[in-house]
Order: sequence, then structure tokens, then C-alpha cells
Amino acid sequence: MATPRIIKHYASAVLIFIFSATTSALASDNEMVDSLIKKADVYIFSNPDTAEKIIDEAILIARQINYDDGIAGAKRTKGLIKYYAIEFSQALDLLIESNSIYQRTKNKKGQASALNLIAVIYSDQDRNKESLDIYNKILSIAQEDTFRMAATFNNIGATYLGMNNLMACHEYYLKAINLIQKIEEPESESQFSNNLGALYIKLNNADSAYYYIRHGLEIANSIQNLHRLSNSYEIFGDYYYWQEDIPLALENYHRALEYAREMGVVYEIGSIAGGLSRAYASNKDFENAHAYLSLQKQMDDSVKNKEIATYITQIELEKGFQKERDLNEALNARNRMERDIYLIIIFFVVVIFIILSYSYVQKKKAYQLLQTQRDTLLAQKEEIRIQAEQLTELNNIKAKLFSIISHDLRSPLSSLISIVEATKKNTLSKEQFQEMLNDMHENIGATANLANNLLGWARSQQEGMSIRPENLKIRKLVEEETAMQYTAMKNKNLKLVNNIPGEIFAFADENMLRLIVRNLLSNAIKFSYRNGCITLSGCLVDDYAEVKIKDEGMGMPASTKEMLFTQAVLSTNGTHNEAGTGLGLILCREFIMLNKGKISTESEPGKGSTFTFRLPLARKKQEALL
Repeated sequence: MATPRIIKHYASAVLIFIFSATTSALASDNEMVDSLIKKADVYIFSNPDTAEKIIDEAILIARQINYDDGIAGAKRTKGLIKYYAIEFSQALDLLIESNSIYQRTKNKKGQASALNLIAVIYSDQDRNKESLDIYNKILSIAQEDTFRMAATFNNIGATYLGMNNLMACHEYYLKAINLIQKIEEPESESQFSNNLGALYIKLNNADSAYYYIRHGLEIANSIQNLHRLSNSYEIFGDYYYWQEDIPLALENYHRALEYAREMGVVYEIGSIAGGLSRAYASNKDFENAHAYLSLQKQMDDSVKNKEIATYITQIELEKGFQKERDLNEALNARNRMERDIYLIIIFFVVVIFIILSYSYVQKKKAYQLLQTQRDTLLAQKEEIRIQAEQLTELNNIKAKLFSIISHDLRSPLSSLISIVEATKKNTLSKEQFQEMLNDMHENIGATANLANNLLGWARSQQEGMSIRPENLKIRKLVEEETAMQYTAMKNKNLKLVNNIPGEIFAFADENMLRLIVRNLLSNAIKFSYRNGCITLSGCLVDDYAEVKIKDEGMGMPASTKEMLFTQAVLSTNGTHNEAGTGLGLILCREFIMLNKGKISTESEPGKGSTFTFRLPLARKKQEALL
């Protein structure tokens, strides 16, 4: 059996020759990808949009040259960009892909970096046990990487801090700063020192707190890192607030806010604004306290409602890791199949070289066996591709609904939390309290309408959804729904004219028709100007009952009109900046189609809009006409 070894060694020699000939050309391309990744890292905080454009270019080039470590590194950096943008789902998908590629290329340093960010997401969602498990895995694979070990110790300490285990937090924070001081990493040393300072405030150790915060600030000044400077001054503000030195607390908070605004990092601005509000309230300056409390609320709104984001991200985590497991299993199966095919090909090549007398029938059988296995592999690849497309479609639908929920439910909850906190602290005047209460009332009304639409959407997506049509008097139903909109019309001083004849009956599902009328009326009010008029009219057209809802509002351009009633979720603020989700018109179209009707619109910018829908006539009325 010497011949197979000779062939194997010959093939290896050819591969080595080809690799050597192309290495010099690939090296420069690889360096270009690495350079783009480093360039994107610089812009993560100062200009995240630019950072994302650079990293997308790096991914494109890395794919073109099959530079796997470059693809993994770029996806890891893009995951970090998405994390700071509070886009947890996309961040997780990118980090899982990065970790999977690093596992395949056996790059432990890269794998540790990707796993670290996955653990941070777990920790942010209070899934501390899973987070600690990942950090321990990082420690086992990064023992020769001092920086990664120090960063992991720091993150373990932060996780224990979230669990309110201050002693364990203190132990790991000390490990982190002692280790980072052995290498030249000033930015991390500043961060770790600030973390220790903040911890000593919680431990009521004023001297140690001041020492470490001062140390972190000195390093931040030496490297002029805006993020670290903002963090240092904010913690100094916390320190002086704790020491009841309110003037110094305010001075440090304002300096921190200046750097945070220069970076444009939303959660930093919100955190510092909260400190300023507390400090001004302690100083009995309730006007400024309210102003910074409002800024904090504004920033918190943009970061999204924490409870909903936590729930969504937990779902994403579970599905994301399941996706990784399925992907790894599919890749392993494919690799085993390709290895088996490779071995079979080598076997038959060796047989052909050694036994020249093989018969035609034996060659044909070998070819047929190879062809069968090739077809099997192609069939498996096609199955994987179809499954991936189905998963992508499901993820898009889910992401669309989750983005609506996380965006439009956050405001009333945030308003409620803010007003409760402010009431407990007695920092609001009666007028400010009433203003926040009015805002909350409007938000809760909008949220109730959103909840109805979401429930309607969920029902419409169920297979086999049934409708219960009956004869309905349209004018009576419209009058009942109009009464529900009284407050909204009163706020804009709108006049409503109902010209729908009382004798028009339609054959439709009552709940669906109510939702249709409610959404179209709500849209007309939303886009009407103050003191305007909304006109309702109806008539019989062929075998249909036709209803028109006309407003004198802002109207819409042709490009927007073309997108109505599609699966695209469009949302435009109303004349008084009323927010919406765009889900209502999609539901109107689907429910009208389920009831065998039609819907259309006419609109011009500045001249208002008219929405027209038709439903089948009530059965008795229709029979009377025949």
C-alpha cells in the first residue's frame, strides 16, 4: 500500500506549491481588510454610520479573497456597532457568525473576543449564570492573552455587581486592574480604575474611591479619550453627590455631559442627565432638575423600553444560539460528506493507476456511485438553502413586529416610570405634574389602539382564520366608532359630517368592520389640521355598499400612496406630530379582502385624502334588488 501514500504526498506538495505562489498576493489584501477593521474601530463612538460603512467594505473584500479571519473580525466589529446602537438582535446574529468562523479557523483570540460580547449581551439581560459560564470559557481559551484575561476579569466583576455580590465584584475588579497594569493599555486601565472607584462608593470607602477615580481621570486626560473622560467625570459627579458637595457634583456632571454630547452616545447622555437631575433637586433647583429629568427620559426613550427590549433579546438569544447549533450541525454534516467523497475519489484514482485492467463495467459502477453521492450532496445543500430562506423570512416578520412593539410601547411605560419617580422624589411642580400626566394619557390611548391593531394583525396571520359575516347597518356602526374618537377630534377642534344613509347595509364581520372604520377615522383625524372638517358619505355601487372618509388635511405624495396597503410598515407623524406604526392600513386591506371587499385612496399634498372601501351588500337587501 505504498502507492496511496506517494499520491497523497504528491497532492500535498502541489497544494503547498500553489499556496506559496499566491501567499504574497493575498497578504496585501488581508492587510487591507485588517486596516479597514482598525479604521472602523476608531469611528465606533464618534461616527457609527461611517464605522458601519467601512466595516461593510471590509466584509465585502474579505469575502472576495476568502479571508475567513477577516470576515469574522469585521462581523465582530459590526456586532459591537449594533450593540452600542441598542440593536441587540442584529448584534447577536453577527457575533454568533463571528464566533462560528473563528472556531472553524481555530483562532482562539478572535473566538474569545466574539464570546466576550455575547456574554455582555447576556449580562445586560440579567442572564448572569449564562454570562459567567461564557466568561469562564473565555478564561480557559485565552490564558496567553493578558489583555483578554484582564478584560474578562473586569466583565466578571461587572456581572457580580449586577447580582449585588459586591465582595466577588471587588475581587475580580482588583484582578483586572492588577493584570492590565502589566501591559500598555491606558484606555482599559482608565476604565477599570473608574469601575473600582464607583464600587468603593457603594462600599462607603471614600479614600479608595477618590484615589481610583482620580487615577482613571488622569489616564483619560493623558490619552484624550472622550469616552473615558465622560465616564471619569460622571463618576466624580457621583462621588461628590455622595459626599453632599453639590456644586462640585454639578461641575463634574456638566463636564461629563459635554464629552458625552460630543460623542453622541445616547445611554451616556441619559445616565449623566439623571445625575444632574438628582443634584439639582438636592439643591432645590427644581426647574433644572425637571429639565434634566426630561432629557434623561428622552434618552431612555431612544434606548427603548428596557422590559420589552429584555424580553425580545432573550427570545433572540435562544433562537440565535439554536441557529448557531443548527448551522454547525449542517456544516459538520457537509464536511463529513465532502471528506468521504474526497476519500472515495482518491481510492478510485489509486485503483485506476494500479489496476489498468479494470473493466468498463467496474468504471461505470464507480462513476455511478460518485454521481449518486454528488446528487445527494447537492440535494442537501438545496435543502439547507431553502431552510435558510424560510428562517430569514420568519426573522424579518418577527423583527418588524418586535420593532413596532419596542418602539411604540416604550413611551407610555417610560412616562409612567418617570412620573412615579418624580412624584416619589417630590421634584415636580403641580403644573409640571399635570403636563406629564396629560402626555401619559395621550400615549396610553395610542398604545391601546396599537394593541388592538397588533391583536388584529396576529389573528390575520393565523392559518385558517375564520370570519363571521352578518348584516350590518353601516351608519349606526360608524356613529358608535365616531363617538370613541370624540376626545381626539375635540383636541383639534374638528367638525365631522356623517352623510351615510341609514338604509345602507353590508354583509361583513362586525369586529373587522369596526377595526377598519376605527383605523380610517383615526388616520383622518391624525392628518387633519386644526379647525378642519371630516366628511363621511355612503352609497350603493353595483352589488357593494361603498363608504368614503374624506379629510382636509396634509395629504400625501404619489410615492407614499403607492406604498399604502402593502406589507411595508410605513409610519408618518400627524399634523400635531402624532406618532403611528403604519400597521393600521395593512390591517384594513387584509380585513376588507377577507370580507370580499375593495379599498382605494385619492390624495394630493396639501389637499387632504379620501379613503374609499366597498363591502358586499347585506344579503336581504341584495335579494330585494334582484
